[in-house]
Amino acid sequence: MEFNECPLLASEAVNREHEQLVELINQAEFDVLMGRQAQRPLQALKAFVQQHFAEESQTFSQHAMPHCDAHRRDHEFLLQLIEQACTSNDAEELLSILSDQLPNAIVRHIDRFDRQVVNWLKRHRRTAA
Repeated sequence: MEFNECPLLASEAVNREHEQLVELINQAEFDVLMGRQAQRPLQALKAFVQQHFAEESQTFSQHAMPHCDAHRRDHEFLLQLIEQACTSNDAEELLSILSDQLPNAIVRHIDRFDRQVVNWLKRHRRTAA
């Protein structure tokens, strides 16, 4: 996955976090392609995503943002994909998740949900973390 495949948002901080996310996915994918164990990068990916989503959830609560339920459900879906990758012992399945399923889901999430959050925060003159 290339970072330029991710939609850019009106927040440099959020874009930097998404770039880190892409780097973590790529490291895990590279390890699988090289025949190495990918548990370390997968666990780093999982921890990063959990932290990122926790911060977003806190932002939802702090600013009483509307319509966050679907956004949170999509977080759960993304975490399930990452968990599936973390528990898989099948290189083919891992590559499918890391090179196709997860990148597609992340691009969709950024474009559909994160864009709404950043734009709402900008309209209400709050900082998008």
